[in-house]
Amino acid sequence: MEKLKRILTGLLIAAMFALPGCGGGGGGGGPSDLDGDGVPNAQDAFPNDAAKFSAFATKQLSPLSGGIFSAAIGINSAMKVIGMSDNGSQQIQGVLWSVAADGTQTDQVRLKPLGSNSYSAAYGINDSGIIVGESSKGSDTVAVWWPSGATASSEPTELLLLSATGPSAAYSINNRGVKVGEALDSNGRMVAVVWRSGDTAPVPLGGLASDATSAAFAVNESMKAVGESEVSAGGAVHAVIWSMDANGVLTDGPTDLGTLSGHLNSTALGVATLPNGKTVIVGESESATGEVHAVMWQEGLLFGYNIVDLGPAGARGSAAAISSLGLIAGFTDTTGSLATVWHAMHSTPVTTNPVFSDSSLGQALGINNAGYLVGISADRAFVAVPTP
Repeated sequence: MEKLKRILTGLLIAAMFALPGCGGGGGGGGPSDLDGDGVPNAQDAFPNDAAKFSAFATKQLSPLSGGIFSAAIGINSAMKVIGMSDNGSQQIQGVLWSVAADGTQTDQVRLKPLGSNSYSAAYGINDSGIIVGESSKGSDTVAVWWPSGATASSEPTELLLLSATGPSAAYSINNRGVKVGEALDSNGRMVAVVWRSGDTAPVPLGGLASDATSAAFAVNESMKAVGESEVSAGGAVHAVIWSMDANGVLTDGPTDLGTLSGHLNSTALGVATLPNGKTVIVGESESATGEVHAVMWQEGLLFGYNIVDLGPAGARGSAAAISSLGLIAGFTDTTGSLATVWHAMHSTPVTTNPVFSDSSLGQALGINNAGYLVGISADRAFVAVPTP
C-alpha cells in the first residue's frame, strides 16, 4: 500500500528528528482578484501578505490511550479529522478526532478493525463524515469504510474485492460517496479502482499499459480521480488523472501527467477544481538520483496539464492535498521536514510558507476548504488553524 508506506515513513522520519541528539505572481485577475482565480474573495490577500499566509495556530491531537505517536491525514468541513495512532500495544489503528474552531480536540474515537483483527487505518473522510481506509482481515489487508458518526463500537464495512483475496485499500471518498483506491486483480496486479457505492464491486480505472500496476489516491466533487500508473510493466511510474461521469463511469483517462524535466517517476496525491473551473493536481516528481520534489499540474488554456516545481532547488518535498480554493498542503525539506502551504494561483515565483512559526519539523498531509491543515509534527498529529 504505497500511500500507507509514504505516511508511515514520514512519521518515522519525523519521530527520529525529535529524538535527543538528532539534527533536525499569479496573473489574469483585476485589482480585486489578486490571486488570479477569477473570483474576488477572502483568499485574495494570501499571495500578497506573507504574514497572513503563513499565520497558523497549531494544536496537537492526542494518540490513542497508551499510544506514543499519531498522524492526522484528512479533515472535512465539519472539523472531523482522521488518521492513525499506535495503541500502546505495537498496533496501528485508525482514529477519528473532533476539533473545535480553534483547533482544540473535543473528542477521539478509535476506528475498529474488522472483527477481531488488530490493524486499521483511515485515509479519507467526506463532508458527511463517511470514512474510508483499510483493515487487516486475517493475513490480508482490505479496503473498508466506517459510517458517519462512527463510535468506538462501530463496525467497519468491507468493500468488495476484484479477486478472491486482498490486498485492497480505499484512499479517498467524495461527497457523492464515490470511493477510489487500489485492489488486487485476477492477474495478481494492484490496480486503481473506483467503488461507485458501498455495495458494488470495484471497477478498474485502467493503467497506462494493459499490464501496468496503478493506484488512485484522490477523487474530487467534479469526479476527477488522480493517482499513479506504471508506464509499462515494471517500468517507471507516472502521475495520472481519470475523469468520470456523475455515476462514476469512466469517461476519459488515464492521462499521463508526466514528470519534471529529467525526472523518472511521479505520483499525484490530490486534485481540486478551482472557482475558475480549472483543475489543479498536486503530488511529487522524483529524479534519477531519488530527489523528490513537490509539484503541481495546472490545466492548460487549450489542452493538457503544465507541471510546476514547488520545491527549492536541492530540497526534498511533497504536495499532499489541495483545497477547492487552491491552498496546497505538504512539506519541504532543506535542513529538516517543514510543514508547508502554497497557493495554487500564486506559484511563480514560488513562495513556500512554513506552517509553524518556530520552524518545528513536520509534514502537512490534509487541508479543508476553510484552510485548516492537518499532519504530523515530531511524533504527534496536529491541526493548524489559520489566524485572521
